[in-house]
Amino acid sequence: VRQIGGNSQPIYGAGKFVQFGGSTTPFSAINDVLSQWSMDVVSREGGKALRQIRSNMLKAGVGSLDEGSRVLREMFPCLIPVLIDGDERANNAAATEEDDSATPEKRAVTISMDALKVLLQVFVTALCRKQDNPVIMFIDDLQWADEASLEVILALLKFNSVERFLFIGAYRSNEVPHSSDHPLRKYMGSVQEALGGGVGGEEKVDDNQEENGGDNNKNYNAVKHVEIGSLSHKDVAQYIADTIDKSPTDVTDLADVVFDKTMGNIFFVMQALEELTRRNIIYFDIMTYEWNYNLNLKKELTLFVENDVLDMIKNKIDGLEKVHQRALILAAYTRNMIDAETLQCLLSSDGTYL
Repeated sequence: VRQIGGNSQPIYGAGKFVQFGGSTTPFSAINDVLSQWSMDVVSREGGKALRQIRSNMLKAGVGSLDEGSRVLREMFPCLIPVLIDGDERANNAAATEEDDSATPEKRAVTISMDALKVLLQVFVTALCRKQDNPVIMFIDDLQWADEASLEVILALLKFNSVERFLFIGAYRSNEVPHSSDHPLRKYMGSVQEALGGGVGGEEKVDDNQEENGGDNNKNYNAVKHVEIGSLSHKDVAQYIADTIDKSPTDVTDLADVVFDKTMGNIFFVMQALEELTRRNIIYFDIMTYEWNYNLNLKKELTLFVENDVLDMIKNKIDGLEKVHQRALILAAYTRNMIDAETLQCLLSSDGTYL
């Protein structure tokens, strides 16, 4: 979904809900998306994008220093550079004294949910209208989303004024069964009622339908439900072939071994290929300038993948230097993303440095 270069480069933001002790931080994934959108827009040259967004919001009745803007800034401080320019922040001390210690769930206590949904609709609409570039929101692990976040997402999807907006949501289907009363199932049903499409999990993407332009009677502003399973043997062979620049028939025996062990789980396939490369079973031949694998080591290869894949990953971690192992341990206690500066700060607190 990320296009590179040219005027069609989208404004892309990704977030992921993380479960801690059976609950998740309200709006956490949405805050991640807004933060990435904000950094993207601010980084674009000339400031034209920022002026267009502020102008569009003003036309919708939300000025830079209005109450609506203040609500957005308090809920999502990451939006401050987009909503207010430097001069306005300097001339309005209140705008620069945001309570950084207040998390979104604490701020939400004093803010009407209906008002927040409307303000986010206004902001996303202004963002989408700033230029022809599409705006993309990708959120992973929706099965752990809090209901407030699901309400906001539903409000954005049902808002007719939002154009050139693509929402991609991923969830673990085994944790949201069709017959369950899981909150996500309820909200997907609401989207289906409002927009149509196979949201409930009963429709799969048909490649032939896509190639033929689809069913003209369907609403293509609506929803596509794509069930993603494990890779087939043919897919694994193609993936390996693409990775080492061979044809699928050239890697049949390697694909057999990898598929038999991983059963097509793409994460395990990737880990297996990385480990095989680390062990020099898959290698780059400097004489022929191409990737190859050692057929004479097929027995060793078979013995290697007989180990459990999780053990393989554990062994990979065990092979790291102590400082890198410590970094992984600290990172595991954070959310799904951590920047290098924060990680270095955590490491330095116990006298460890990368």
